[in-house]
Amino acid sequence: MYHEKTDEFHEIYDYYDFSNIHEISRLDTYRISRDLSSDSEDVKYEKWKAYERQEQVKERILKQQEQLYDELLNTIKCSYYPEGYSFNILNFNYQGLRNGRTREKLETIQRERRQELHEWHEQMKERILKQQEQLYDDLLSSIKCSDNPEGYSFNILNFNYQDLRNGRTREKLEIIQRERSQELEKEIRNILVIGCTGNGKSTLCNVLVNKDNELKEIFEESDGSTAKTRNIQSEVFKHKGIKYRIIDTIGFGDTKLKPREVILSIAESYKKIENGLTQIFFVTERFTLQAVEVYEILKKVLFDENITDYITIVKTKFSRFKYKSECEKDIQKLEKDSKKILGVIESCNKRIIYVDNPQINEHIYEDDIAVFESNKKKCEESRKILLNHLENCQKVYKSKDLDKINEKIDKFAIDEIEKLRKKLRDIQEDLCKMDDPEEAQSMKVEINEIGKQIKLKEQLLEKTILSIIDEILKKISECKVM
Repeated sequence: MYHEKTDEFHEIYDYYDFSNIHEISRLDTYRISRDLSSDSEDVKYEKWKAYERQEQVKERILKQQEQLYDELLNTIKCSYYPEGYSFNILNFNYQGLRNGRTREKLETIQRERRQELHEWHEQMKERILKQQEQLYDDLLSSIKCSDNPEGYSFNILNFNYQDLRNGRTREKLEIIQRERSQELEKEIRNILVIGCTGNGKSTLCNVLVNKDNELKEIFEESDGSTAKTRNIQSEVFKHKGIKYRIIDTIGFGDTKLKPREVILSIAESYKKIENGLTQIFFVTERFTLQAVEVYEILKKVLFDENITDYITIVKTKFSRFKYKSECEKDIQKLEKDSKKILGVIESCNKRIIYVDNPQINEHIYEDDIAVFESNKKKCEESRKILLNHLENCQKVYKSKDLDKINEKIDKFAIDEIEKLRKKLRDIQEDLCKMDDPEEAQSMKVEINEIGKQIKLKEQLLEKTILSIIDEILKKISECKVM
């Protein structure tokens, strides 16, 4: 046993090359430090074995520490929050590590990773900002080319406009939206439909618009002396690339409406035709004295003498409208009936259109399809006559008196009301994002205050409009109308 251990000792001992000073083995280190010469060979061997096991444990611990170091290093390199790592979690002496594994290296990697992440965040912010600016530019371009700019909501861009560059603001979008609306407004040819109640104004409007090519009812139609139209109604339609706005007003002679309410309806239409008027369709079924009086209101009160160049008389419910000779006979008959009627016809240069627009509600004729189809055909033929006439109406009427009325209304702070409403919307949006209860309460108080201001301004604006109507009514009374 002893000789086997001694041989093993000598084999290990002889394994090292002492000619090279860098190859001093752990065994020689042990010999020098422990003075093995005083021990027997067997004791020397056992001590060496114990020392060897101790060194192996140290080596294993060192490797584990180096493994932990490397894992921490790799984790920091990949981390999105390198500041969150504390080097004290490696509870050992960094000086014992090999191959440049130092605390300073970890700190350097941490700083580099932090800088790398900062640059990455900045790049992401720039990329997102460019995407937002692209969305902004796309929306701006869409509004500039849109036929319906008012249909765009700026809330679809769900980001903070303050971050955008080069003057990209919400206010700019709103300005472009208004400018596009005004531009489109100038392109639209306005047609005002005026006449007595029950003469077919609303039916005429439905025929002209021709909703879905089915002559669907948009403007509510009436049969008797009580008007269905109680407010200004308007609709835009397109014919041969040109847009027309048809504006239906309350009928004169409504048994349930006061003259003040009828004039208020006409006054409301002024804002819709401030860019000019292409035609007034004066709709009548029979030329009565009331129809003559309404015509005089148009010429002397609501507009001026020049308006007669833009008035076309549309005689409705004329069953023989397709025959030119019959239409001419009717004109001759009207001229003979009354000097006043003759004066009306001559003042508008005999611009009279004959149509027949019977109601084509399917529910009325559901048991008689033939009548329904016949009435529909009459409406379609009447529409062709009206559109052919509009194609020849190129001039635009714009009255100075109309401008004065609009200026008088505008003076009374329509813009101010809109600004208050915009401010109210902005505060309400901020309130939805507010977390602080005290600030939220303060904003609610401000919202209530702005609401009161808007209500007061609207009341004063209404008084201004009513004062204009009173002036018009005085003129009407002078003409002994109504």
